[in-house]
Amino acid sequence: MDATGAYHLRMVQQYEGSKDGESNESKPGALHIITPLVRLQDASMTHVVIVTLPGATPVSQAAALKDHLRRAQIESWAWVINKSIAATGTTDPLLKARLAGERHQTERIANGLAQRTFVLPWLPEPPVGVEALGALV
Repeated sequence: MDATGAYHLRMVQQYEGSKDGESNESKPGALHIITPLVRLQDASMTHVVIVTLPGATPVSQAAALKDHLRRAQIESWAWVINKSIAATGTTDPLLKARLAGERHQTERIANGLAQRTFVLPWLPEPPVGVEALGALV
């Protein structure tokens, strides 16, 4: 992401006629470069939502992503737990056997990984389109 910033900085330096290695920040009228990274770091402009499945491996991978984002000074706004069996209200004995592991991962997310957590049920058909997505809320 910062490659874009480096490119824009180089273009501004050429535009302003600066020499290689010379910073324009101290010059009057120096431009402030807004890169995609700067936008992602600005919580008033960008809400990063991490989507995961409720299994141990997907949650661990999402937690690692959260750590990488935090090192880049990007905070996640919310997490979405997708394809939750618990959210379906199932009474099937085989599916109920999965619920303990899913509940553990949901608690793991809600108790430290996420400020906000949204849980979406396992659906037979993926929600496609505005109406289908609106029905989830």
